[in-house]
Amino acid sequence: LWNSIVSTGNVKRYDSATGVWSTYSGNYDSGPKAGSPYMLRKAQRRAVVKAMQAVATNNTKIREETTFFTLIAAPGYPELADEMLALNVDRKETAFVIIDTPLRLSPASQTIIDWSTGVNAGTNGEDGIITKSYEAAVYYPSVLTTDLNGYDVVAPASYAVLRTYAYNDSISYPWFAPAGLTRGVVTNCSNFGYVNNEGEFMPVALNNGQRDTLYANKMNPLVNFPGTGLVVFGQKTLSPISSALDRVNVARLVAYLRERFDPLARPFIFEPNDQATRSNVKTLFDGFL
Repeated sequence: LWNSIVSTGNVKRYDSATGVWSTYSGNYDSGPKAGSPYMLRKAQRRAVVKAMQAVATNNTKIREETTFFTLIAAPGYPELADEMLALNVDRKETAFVIIDTPLRLSPASQTIIDWSTGVNAGTNGEDGIITKSYEAAVYYPSVLTTDLNGYDVVAPASYAVLRTYAYNDSISYPWFAPAGLTRGVVTNCSNFGYVNNEGEFMPVALNNGQRDTLYANKMNPLVNFPGTGLVVFGQKTLSPISSALDRVNVARLVAYLRERFDPLARPFIFEPNDQATRSNVKTLFDGFL
């Protein structure tokens, strides 16, 4: 048992009505750790996650049609996978979600498999990813970059991947793969790696076996090729089934079509449902496609 009211190591919130400081970080709700408290850095993280989840769920501004975006990410917080996908549904599935792996996830094959399959997790987070969807993709590992003062800092994979997606779209189209030596070159970081148990950054140059393990488990590798540089070398989605939609470029094409079809069809709402209208609709959509 653990007295989470008087203990240290967890995050508390003061209740002015009762005059009591009660635990805010709380306990694990499910999985192997169910019932045990979030402690130390995980308690701090849990408090931040709860606030971020509330914003993602309740924010109406980002659900308005006048707010336009095609990518959704919560850098460094895989805990928000469900909320980001729910936001995408509310926006008629017109965007694509990028999910990060934990900064502390080591490249050991079994560790990667356990995280990707969620065997040690009750929900999305540092212990594993539970959510599966063709509207999302996961990238590994994290990256080393510099802050505005020139200091080395570790950043989530999405820091590099978002830029790579933008570059891909600027020189081609969303239905081209944002990966490889033409459109997947990473330019805003100096190395790939993870944070070890001592809080130190450990560079990782993924070998062929590690890349195969990642790809087999629907995780896209960020690779440092000798003589070539830093590259996004995968484009699998988290699709639960094998289909064309288990590729990022196809999933983004579908999202793009959904976004474009809506304004194309809007002028025909309330028009007579007759042959002339249907013919005009078909001509317009065929011309667009």
